[in-house]
Amino acid sequence: MEEVDPIITVLRLVEEEDDGNAIARRFFEHHPDLDRAAFLEACSVALDIIGLKPSQLH
Repeated sequence: MEEVDPIITVLRLVEEEDDGNAIARRFFEHHPDLDRAAFLEACSVALDIIGLKPSQLH
């Protein structure tokens, strides 16, 4: 199975899920070898790509 970039994973999950806990859980199902810092970095880049600032999420 081809390895998918963590950023792509986050972008796909955001399209499918509304719940942040579900996004995190599914991210680690896809990338069990990555840590929390890698998840947060992928989320940060994904937010930049879709044009949202963290403050707009609240």
